[in-house]
Amino acid sequence: MMIAFVLMLPFMYIRRAQAQNQMVFVGAVALLVAAEGFLACAHSIGFWLVGLLVFFTGFNLPEATLPSLVSKLAPAGNKGTAMGVYSTCQFLGAASGGIVGGFCYQHWGFDSVLMAALVVNLIWLGVASGMRAPVISPAYVFRSIASWSFARYKLVSQVWLKLCGLRSRRCFT
Repeated sequence: MMIAFVLMLPFMYIRRAQAQNQMVFVGAVALLVAAEGFLACAHSIGFWLVGLLVFFTGFNLPEATLPSLVSKLAPAGNKGTAMGVYSTCQFLGAASGGIVGGFCYQHWGFDSVLMAALVVNLIWLGVASGMRAPVISPAYVFRSIASWSFARYKLVSQVWLKLCGLRSRRCFT
């Protein structure tokens, strides 16, 4: 798992430095799909180790980046609520995954668990591929900083809009 963490770091850098959130996220889900398929076909310990390395590399990326994305996109007054909903959904997913995995294992064996995970990850890949990258408007970014006075807020927002090449000045409502 530590090696997978180290392998994840360059992708985190690409996501952050080059603003490639969508590409890195879809790539992480694709890694999960590839790892599930690989693990379903692996029959030796060496292949299993490679499959697990690929799986945890793909797993660690969304695990590290999704909470940050939720926090950035949530309005300032609702960040706690958004993070609570995110955490609740995350743990409900872990619980339901365990229940479905246990059911598959009990009725159809170990390979069915991997196939069920592969199907779920393929659905996730399809949904993630069709998503648009989130856009945070410049006015929204500065509106969430409550300690600034309106004059500073207006000045910084106008500079930000000019840097972004936007012409709209009606963002101070």
